[in-house]
Amino acid sequence: MLLRVVGMLSLVVCALAVYFAGVAEYLDESAAAAADHALVRALRVLAGACAISGFAVGIFVLTWRDEAIMNAQAAARVHR
Repeated sequence: MLLRVVGMLSLVVCALAVYFAGVAEYLDESAAAAADHALVRALRVLAGACAISGFAVGIFVLTWRDEAIMNAQAAARVHR
């Protein structure tokens, strides 16, 4: 159950990355002041951080879950 929750949170973080990247692109088209460019850069950094962390956690959770499933299957074969 915990792995499922962590996996869903990882997907939410990836969705946030897409949102922040979209907002940065939208603001970049209308950026007029230096503060606007700083905001766009910060949103892009935030989007990158969300994407990298979401991907890393997602891969870790999927690998961990797959290993647990394979270990359970191996244990079931031994007990037969």
